[in-house]
Amino acid sequence: MPGLVACGRRWDIGSDDLVFPAFVEIQVRGVWLIAIAVMFSIHQDILPQCSNGHLLSIYYIGMLTLLTLHIVTDIAILRLSMRGTIMDDRPRRRMPLLLYVKIPLFLPEFAWTTLGTYWAFRESTCDLHVVWTVKGAVIAGWIIMLVLLIGLWGVFDPLGSHSSQHEDTEMDATAAAARLWETRCSVLCCCVRGDEESKNAFNEIAKMISNFFKGVDLVPTDIAAGLILVQVEQRKHSQAIRMVPITYLDQSSSGTEAGTTLQGAGDGEGQVNTNEQDAASAVPSSGELSPTAVYIQVGKPVPGSTNANLSSLGRVYPQPTDWMNIPAAAHYMKFAAASYGWPLFMYSKLFTGACQLCTECRCCACVKSASHIVDDDCCGCNVAAMLRMTDVHEEDIIYASFYNRVYEIPFFVALDHQHQTVVVAIRGTLSLRDALTDLTAHSECIELEEVGDGRAHKGILQAARYIKNTLNNMHLLETAFQRGQGYRLVITGHSLGAGAATLVSVLLRPQYPNLICYAFSPPGLVSLPLSRYTESFVCSVVVGQDLVPRLGVSSMEHLKVQLLQLIRDSSKPKYKLLASGCWYALFGMPRSEESQSLLRSQSHRSYDDMMGSQTRLDVEQPLEQPDVSLSHHCDVIPLYVPGHVMYIEESSDTGLCCGTPTYTAGWARAEMFSEIIVSPKMVLHHLPDIVTKALDQLAEQHSVPHYIAQPQRSCRS
Repeated sequence: MPGLVACGRRWDIGSDDLVFPAFVEIQVRGVWLIAIAVMFSIHQDILPQCSNGHLLSIYYIGMLTLLTLHIVTDIAILRLSMRGTIMDDRPRRRMPLLLYVKIPLFLPEFAWTTLGTYWAFRESTCDLHVVWTVKGAVIAGWIIMLVLLIGLWGVFDPLGSHSSQHEDTEMDATAAAARLWETRCSVLCCCVRGDEESKNAFNEIAKMISNFFKGVDLVPTDIAAGLILVQVEQRKHSQAIRMVPITYLDQSSSGTEAGTTLQGAGDGEGQVNTNEQDAASAVPSSGELSPTAVYIQVGKPVPGSTNANLSSLGRVYPQPTDWMNIPAAAHYMKFAAASYGWPLFMYSKLFTGACQLCTECRCCACVKSASHIVDDDCCGCNVAAMLRMTDVHEEDIIYASFYNRVYEIPFFVALDHQHQTVVVAIRGTLSLRDALTDLTAHSECIELEEVGDGRAHKGILQAARYIKNTLNNMHLLETAFQRGQGYRLVITGHSLGAGAATLVSVLLRPQYPNLICYAFSPPGLVSLPLSRYTESFVCSVVVGQDLVPRLGVSSMEHLKVQLLQLIRDSSKPKYKLLASGCWYALFGMPRSEESQSLLRSQSHRSYDDMMGSQTRLDVEQPLEQPDVSLSHHCDVIPLYVPGHVMYIEESSDTGLCCGTPTYTAGWARAEMFSEIIVSPKMVLHHLPDIVTKALDQLAEQHSVPHYIAQPQRSCRS
């Protein structure tokens, strides 16, 4: 940070990003150098006997010289790139000069590789092992140059010329960035170009992204290193404020009389402990749930049960209803997963999925598609997967649509005779069109008499209106209830489908006041008053560090400020941060001072000593005005997950390669998910198969959700 300036333009790479590329190139060229030197020494006597042997001798000598020069310059680049920190780039100020020495070496290398290609791939009287040695060398040379070209393309900044010209106005730079992001969206989603809604979505997304990065000179590895620092910082704070449940206190008795005791944990922190009977009664059924349920923070003594003490512990958690339980959630998660059709079925059953689907699929030429199945493939693979995953019969599928456009997402309606319900399951994100719906993330007003300030995610609200209109126009629910007299309406979905299911439930509730909704891994999509309103009919399920429920405009702004603060204060070079992050991702974060050493501040040095004035300005401006970049483009209103939130977390922190986790469940408030948790599992925990495994494991253990407190924010002031 900032981006490297060379050849008169800015590049999307920092001067401290060359450690690992230089190290790898040294290893490759070192092996290459040794191989050519050995072959040249062995074959030196027989080269004059070969046709055009003098050309081969020139090739060997030239390549040995070039490889030596490359290795020497790579060592210099490696040593220089290791100096300084992310913010303190003054020790690396001579990096462009080294690159000006390095780049011209590729011109003679190109010529020598061409010479070797000419000699190796024509008829020769030399021994075959000599010919194949040269062929291997020239192929390796072309591969290295191809990798170099791909690397240059990857770090090329289309706006680099704008960045190096200070006379450009801020408005011009912002407009150029918006046009660039709109072009990138159009190229990435080329298959959905053409309709007006897609173009509008491209435009809104481009403006949002360009405004988010406005005024911040970061390269991708700066963001990666900053996220590692945020992860360590959040881990430090979460260990300090870990929350545990306590038993339900009677207002006329003390905490000790209620059967709750406090004892020291193995790590020195206070912890609530109960015997097995108390633990079983700590979370009674919804019918006997005490209105005096409270929270406690680890490390604090258990207070008495006076009204003052109850008030000091925070709000009383509202009462969940009977249908908000783990077995029911596990059951309806199957319907939410089934809405993805055959792709998820094949992903979850890599070796047996195809054989299982074959028994349910139909012959493309022999069977005509049913009228109530829309846009399925010719073999009916999506419906076949739905039947397999839900165990419902084909005649119980009232309607299934796989039609997919921006703001129009697939869903199906089915009868669940086992639980006497009519199920509407809505698919989550599975296409670029769905991603455009997700990224239309601004809030839009939703008019409800019961909610004063009801706002919802704009893209998901439009998708919900499409589904509601389809249900009403085709009279699908009326048809379903005619076949299932007395059945209850259940709406469910995962990810984008969970958000749409929530808003469809809100829109349909005047018609079906007894409907319920299971939202699995929902995004933050409703304002806080609307989230409170949905608590009576929506049960959300969130697993671990899932990114999506915490992702939003306001949480991204907070993460950006926190990331810039930690980058500014870090005294570690970037290559050490990235190496530590890879280790933590694979094997988990250690519970020791080793990880905390990444956060040691360089506050004993003044900022004038640490960095130049321009680099300091690039960071301090966004920190002074953290919410300006997006607030002028849209109303930055925090959006929250809906309803009661069943929060499932891993019992212990494991890496990506460290066994099968065990899960525990608790109830949480929507405000708990207002901050992004940086973790290697932040995407993994969102996948529908992970949610299914967690719920199935808890259901087999007959687990009951315990109450958890709302953690403090981990950002530093």
